[in-house]
Amino acid sequence: MKGFRSILNAELVTKIYLENKSIELISQRSGGGSDLTRFAFTLALRGVSPSRLSPIADFRLEDHVRILLADKTVTQCIKDDFDKFKEVWRRLYAREHQRRDSIWRLELIKPGSVSAEPYLRSLSEIRSADEIDPIGEASGLRVDEVFESVPITSVPGSIDYVSYDDIPEPWCERFIQASAGSTATIRGGYAGDWMKFIRLWSVEMEMIKRHQEAASV
Repeated sequence: MKGFRSILNAELVTKIYLENKSIELISQRSGGGSDLTRFAFTLALRGVSPSRLSPIADFRLEDHVRILLADKTVTQCIKDDFDKFKEVWRRLYAREHQRRDSIWRLELIKPGSVSAEPYLRSLSEIRSADEIDPIGEASGLRVDEVFESVPITSVPGSIDYVSYDDIPEPWCERFIQASAGSTATIRGGYAGDWMKFIRLWSVEMEMIKRHQEAASV
């Protein structure tokens, strides 16, 4: 799945292109390769992206759309792999969205309350799914192991960030779900948000454990 996260930023890629930036410059800013950037751009223009991009239409792009859609060597060579990624990503998104929703709801409930039961059942089902259908190369890694493997990038005059393509799945999706509503760059999430996610993950797991212990009494 590594490398295709940049495609989820296709809408931002298109907006930068509308500012008369070149594909090469977009590739540098997005941290992805030229082929992936062009493919992401094509998808955005067609309104085809797993992150439910809205169709983007602009008369200034008519010629570029025609050229890109006709460029089979750019699009077709990546399409099959992207389609596989998209199917896996949809399963991963649904699972992690459900996990995050259950965690946030449990935080508002006192351990031992019957109100926690449906969310504990949900988390139990998700754990079973993780065992039966593990998704991502880091599905068996602890949060501290993932943190040690992900580089933080510093940019002069800007805020440090972590590239989504550098965060192995399923942890990238977990981070994105936990950061809903936060701002991010075209390249990835801000380093401060990443470190906050890492710190709170262990706290959240302890919170779930307290709920489980209270429910078993």
